[in-house]
Amino acid sequence: EKKLQNAESFGVPLDFGQRTVLQSTKNFILIDSYKQEFVAIRKIEKNRLCVDFQPTIPAFCAFAIGLVAFLYKA
Repeated sequence: EKKLQNAESFGVPLDFGQRTVLQSTKNFILIDSYKQEFVAIRKIEKNRLCVDFQPTIPAFCAFAIGLVAFLYKA
């Protein structure tokens, strides 16, 4: 059985700056071709994620990405 892996699984730390974040395989940051943050999903409590996104992304799309991350069984 394969487990979910993210950049931290390979020793590459994710930089969430000063934002609150708990270590989790559900944490991720999507970047654009200019390496600018596009969407960031981060675990902030045991059963709670936070979705940070740029205004160029519709809120519904950002919510959908967060929902998939939250419901995915690692």
